[in-house]
Amino acid sequence: MLKTLNTLSPLIIEDNRDMTLEQIAEVYGENLNPSLLALAFKKTYKLIIYVSRNYYGLSDEDIASFSLEKLDDCLLTYKNGQASFSTYFTRTLHNKFREETQALNTHKRKAMFFSDSYEAMLEDGFDLIACTVEEDNF
Repeated sequence: MLKTLNTLSPLIIEDNRDMTLEQIAEVYGENLNPSLLALAFKKTYKLIIYVSRNYYGLSDEDIASFSLEKLDDCLLTYKNGQASFSTYFTRTLHNKFREETQALNTHKRKAMFFSDSYEAMLEDGFDLIACTVEEDNF
């Protein structure tokens, strides 16, 4: 995460530093300025760390990547008059992190299920080699 912040920081234009996230979202949709995305990432950096602390299994690179992806989406879809940009981004980020950690956990559960099932089959006398030989004889 910090490496991503350090990479993006030189892109930030000094004149834009005082913009709010709502102002950034309004201007970003017009020209997709990478400087504004970098500024928004810097302004939401602590929020991203706070949100990600509840989700295990995601690397810093995953968190940075998912955060930039969702930040870009939120900057493009945010409408003034709704909740604050921070609230909108936080909810979107929670959903993304939850989706990704559920996918990781599902994959881990499948791996444990298959390994446990295989061991149980071997204990019950299932012989993988004998089965393949019998299938070849048909």
